[in-house]
Amino acid sequence: MSKTKWKLAEALKKLMKEKSLHKITIQDIVEESGLTRQSFYYHFHDICEIIEWICKNTLLEKCDVEEKTPDCWIYTLFENAHADRNFYRKVIREFGRELLEKAVITDVEERMKRMLSVYKIEENEVLTFLTTSLLNYVIIVAETYDDKIGHEQIEHILLFLKNGMQEYCHNQNNVQCA
Repeated sequence: MSKTKWKLAEALKKLMKEKSLHKITIQDIVEESGLTRQSFYYHFHDICEIIEWICKNTLLEKCDVEEKTPDCWIYTLFENAHADRNFYRKVIREFGRELLEKAVITDVEERMKRMLSVYKIEENEVLTFLTTSLLNYVIIVAETYDDKIGHEQIEHILLFLKNGMQEYCHNQNNVQCA
């Protein structure tokens, strides 16, 4: 990952603590980071693009499906959302949740697809439903939870997902899945 991108991202996040996103300029970011405008434009087209990059790289950090169980990444997703909740709250408040969704939906969907493959579910409607439901709940956590979301709460979400997928498999194939 580019150190320059991270330096610009950290500068933006620092500035966001001091003023509205709409009042932050590229000049502010490059002054804070100690980099040049040319460096900024080499990596990003505008402030929205750097925000999307931050969302994607912080929310999905360490969210690999290939862990011990296919659903471990969901824990990490919620933990990441909560850990950087002030950033996500400000992005959602000033740009709307669409910017955050746009930044991560494809990657969340890909991870969900790999998780669903364990249950041998390939229907796009199920994938879309589960992806958007999960992402919406992650956004709710970032927007509203001041206390750390507990593993018990995440476990309830995972149990709901697993039971739903198993029931779906059973009804579709009349056999028990994973």
